[in-house]
Amino acid sequence: MKILILFAFILLVLAQWFVPGQMMIEKSKILSGGRALKFRTEPVDPYDQFRGKYIYLKFKESQVTRVNDTSNKSIDLNKDVYVSFKNDNEGFAKVDSFSNLPFPGKIPYVRANVYRESLDDSAKGTLEMLNITFPFEKFYMEESKAGPAEVIYRQRNRDSTSKVYALVYLLDGRAAIKDVYVNDTSISTLVKLQQK
Repeated sequence: MKILILFAFILLVLAQWFVPGQMMIEKSKILSGGRALKFRTEPVDPYDQFRGKYIYLKFKESQVTRVNDTSNKSIDLNKDVYVSFKNDNEGFAKVDSFSNLPFPGKIPYVRANVYRESLDDSAKGTLEMLNITFPFEKFYMEESKAGPAEVIYRQRNRDSTSKVYALVYLLDGRAAIKDVYVNDTSISTLVKLQQK
């Protein structure tokens, strides 16, 4: 009986380590084999409470306005869709297109949730606002650094002279955040400098 209990305990311990281990291996694969894109961030609600072990990221590309024409109707945007990206003139990620199927080849894309809102602009025709929920809106950090990092993130995002962005790697529709940067300096480095 004791051997059975010991065996069950060992299986339980292995199972508990298997899931986090798989998550770490998955993130490592994305970071080593994925394509890096810089996603420009925007200020978040300053009255929202701190979240603990992560920084909540809001991206400029989480809202896209486009002309509502017949070619857009073939995509069901009120559920998970695939969103592809290209770089803008400054080297930051910009939404390129949407699809209900994964994109072929080396096109950087991610699976996201997209909601459509209609806007009426008589000068340009009917427009639609697309609200995108990306699967990488949380940047996890050591708990003692997450609070100060979120303060830095919010302050620098309100400063129009600062370039605040997340470096996100994309691979086959999956994403992993490598780091958050303020003017090309890691937010972890800024926290360390502030804590000295």
